[in-house]
Amino acid sequence: MSRVRGRPFEAGNKFGRGRPRGSGNKISAAAQELFTDHSVALTRKCLVMALQGDKTMMQISMDRAVPVRRDQPVKIGSLPMGTAAEIAKASETIAQKVAAGRITVQQGLGFAGLIETRRRAIETQELAERLSRLEQKFSGETRP
Repeated sequence: MSRVRGRPFEAGNKFGRGRPRGSGNKISAAAQELFTDHSVALTRKCLVMALQGDKTMMQISMDRAVPVRRDQPVKIGSLPMGTAAEIAKASETIAQKVAAGRITVQQGLGFAGLIETRRRAIETQELAERLSRLEQKFSGETRP
């Protein structure tokens, strides 16, 4: 039973690179064209079904008309973040608001990510300035 049936394929693709990554599928393109051509009629049909009491169509129609907002805007007031000291104060403010229940933990984590990004930007700027001063200081000195 270990006999190979037929002639096995040779290793490697000898005819080129194959279909480009991300290229469209002909059937998908045809289906998309059909939906585009009939989108008005399909939309009307869905709305008629929803108006006749089809709960699934009502849900689909409402989800399309008024999508659920994933991220609600949060008003937390001003958070100055120009210096390292202000960053620390902003972080403390966020922690207090989470602890008091004024914002959710998830929202607090989002703000913490923004604060951390700002902290790294300030740190990078300060390091670049310090390095520049050191280079200027030692550029005038001769090395042994």
